Amino acid sequence: MLTLTDDDIKEITNKTRRAAQKRELKALGIRFQERRDGSILVYRHAVDKGRIDTMPSREPQLRLRNGSPSEVR
Repeated sequence: MLTLTDDDIKEITNKTRRAAQKRELKALGIRFQERRDGSILVYRHAVDKGRIDTMPSREPQLRLRNGSPSEVR
């Protein structure tokens, strides 16, 4: 599996510091992993061919309460 270089990650995020790059990748929804040394690992297939392999977003869920509306506080 091929991974992006540090320069590729800088270009995608427009950030130079790792913490800022991770925040930006999360905001963009791009999957990444962090190595034990703190470096960032992004697989090339995650951003190739005009398709971004995004992290699954959590869909909003309706929360229902038991009881009648008058009992709901």
